[in-house]
Amino acid sequence: FNAHNDFLNSQNELFTSQNKIMEQMTQLTSMCEMLCQIIQEKQKEMRIEEEQAAKARYWKIPAWCDDDDDYDSTITPVLSTEEPVNSLSMGDEHLDIILATESHDVIKSSVEDLVLIPG
Repeated sequence: FNAHNDFLNSQNELFTSQNKIMEQMTQLTSMCEMLCQIIQEKQKEMRIEEEQAAKARYWKIPAWCDDDDDYDSTITPVLSTEEPVNSLSMGDEHLDIILATESHDVIKSSVEDLVLIPG
């Protein structure tokens, strides 16, 4: 009777161990599936980012455009030899017609204000 009881106990322990192993395998399998999903999502995100970056390269507006080689950009100034009608220039008029009285009065008053320092 003891031998039969020992046999049943060991079979029971074996089944219990098998059940635990099966549960752990199920957990490992589900963890692997979750990890695979995460990796696939990351790969998809990276593909989308790469596609967007590739499209952005083609649609990027250039910061500057060097098209000077296509045109002659030399500008020749046109200088007139004639005096403009509304010019402020006095031309060839003599400067001695300007009244010097105001500046003469200022100079005269400044000289009168000087204090003679005996030497």
